[in-house]
Amino acid sequence: MAVLRHNTFWWRLDLFAIMVVLASLVTGCQSPNQTSHSSSSSNASWVVPSSGLGFLNWNNASFVVPIDQYAMSQHDIQLVNAAHTALVLQCVDGNDQLDLAELKNVSQWLSSVDQPQQWLFGSWDAPYIATHGGPTTGSLPSSPPLGPYPLDQGKAVECVNDDQAVLNMTARSPMFGYTSPSPDTLSELTQYWGEGVARAEADPRFLSLAQQRGQCTQNHGYSVYYPHGDGVPFLSYNDNWTYEQRLQAELTEAQCSDDMSFTQQAVDMIATYQMQTISQHQAELVAIKQVLDQRVTDATKILTDLGLL
Repeated sequence: MAVLRHNTFWWRLDLFAIMVVLASLVTGCQSPNQTSHSSSSSNASWVVPSSGLGFLNWNNASFVVPIDQYAMSQHDIQLVNAAHTALVLQCVDGNDQLDLAELKNVSQWLSSVDQPQQWLFGSWDAPYIATHGGPTTGSLPSSPPLGPYPLDQGKAVECVNDDQAVLNMTARSPMFGYTSPSPDTLSELTQYWGEGVARAEADPRFLSLAQQRGQCTQNHGYSVYYPHGDGVPFLSYNDNWTYEQRLQAELTEAQCSDDMSFTQQAVDMIATYQMQTISQHQAELVAIKQVLDQRVTDATKILTDLGLL
């Protein structure tokens, strides 16, 4: 059923692309040598990052920022994705009963693990990468297929796109890449999450940190490039590298990041700016969280009624 999916799920979007768009709204279009992080920027707009406000999990190279508390957790996502799949299959079948093969298919979502946006700023957590791989060398989680056997494609697309029960049972968590496919009452969650990233990337202190890491990477014999034209360097991969060469390059960038606490400082900036967003939009965020919590409650009931919980 790949035709129904965007990346690993029907409505997952490329969050990194969204972050780039948000950042462009803050920084404008610039060349690598002409950025908004210049000395002419007003220091009054830059907050003092709160150390440790962003939480880094060195066991799985992930991080947590304040607005994540208003989104779905990994467990919530598993429940909602499983219920979503059950509703799609019920819609396609035209009844509320699922056979044993379909129930097994739905239950796969309860153990499906999504990857958070851990490589948003490049490689870090060298010990993790040494064991599990990094941005290009690590394995990506795969989503279970929809249905244990071929389904009516036209009906399945109709159910995914038009059935209101299905549409109301979709995950929302910017950290894990689950965002609204079109403007709705939950779209602001991604906007608010991304504001912290965009403002952090527009902060001249972030540019300074990024350039320090880039210089470290170059000092170890690797090249960097500027994918977003904002003066922020990233490791440049060589298409001819073997897996081992790519892994060593990622380990080098990660060690540079770790030695200067690059990711912790960057995530602290995001977290600090997000706290400002939360203070300005807490009522909206609380309302979004209530909707998401209800989805999890409804998903739990659906799966319990099916005998899967």
